[in-house]
Amino acid sequence: MMEWLKQQHEQNRQRAEVEAMSEPDLNDIDLSRGELMTVATAPEDVLVRQQAMAARFGLDTGDFNEHRHEMVAAVGACAHCKATGECKHYLAGKARPEAVMDFCPNGELYSALSADRRG
Repeated sequence: MMEWLKQQHEQNRQRAEVEAMSEPDLNDIDLSRGELMTVATAPEDVLVRQQAMAARFGLDTGDFNEHRHEMVAAVGACAHCKATGECKHYLAGKARPEAVMDFCPNGELYSALSADRRG
């Protein structure tokens, strides 16, 4: 219960920070207030899983910065995904590598970004 309360407090703090940002600040980071809110209020486990999955495709923070709008959409998809058990199983290395396309709503995006990166 205490962990949930801490998480709620942190999300409220982050919401307030995003709401307080000026339009020039938002323009500087090239994200809308709504996009930034998606990332700022995503539960920590969602961000960890999403980043771990992207890393399985060879993507890193540079890719997140270069494709920030797509990655924000990926965070949102991950946050609403109902396949967290399959995801955790896959990330633990207990599933065939191509299985990700069967359950991950971001699999095609990560695959495309990875192919773009390789040129």
